[in-house]
Amino acid sequence: MFKEEIEMAKIFISGSRSIRYCSEVTTIIKSIKNNGNEVLVGDCYGLDSIIRKECIKQQVPCTVYYIGRRRDSDPLPGKQIPGKFFSDKDRAMARDCDKALAIWDGKSNGTKNNIETMKRLNKTIVVINNNTNEIKII
Repeated sequence: MFKEEIEMAKIFISGSRSIRYCSEVTTIIKSIKNNGNEVLVGDCYGLDSIIRKECIKQQVPCTVYYIGRRRDSDPLPGKQIPGKFFSDKDRAMARDCDKALAIWDGKSNGTKNNIETMKRLNKTIVVINNNTNEIKII
């Protein structure tokens, strides 16, 4: 008997800590849900927090990556990453994901580093400028 296995894609969502609102988040998470995908996100404030709350609201599979002690209290599964720096967690999400989305304020070095990491790994990343809503696929 033939059994087709459908594997969901893991989408790493990265964003600037300075972002307190993003009008596109509800639509983005709905699209991820409709395509049967899973979100990988950090435990930081800013965009990470917005993404986690929307995943909970829409019941989208989401894994929260963290270093040391988890900083959020969201009821989502977590994955503790060894290391001392947020960049260690970000590199782990980049390695574990199939593709990524960065919502960037144009200033955040962390989000810029995540974009560069995805390029080095030859993985697709969609970058949305939160100030202009310009979209680039890299």
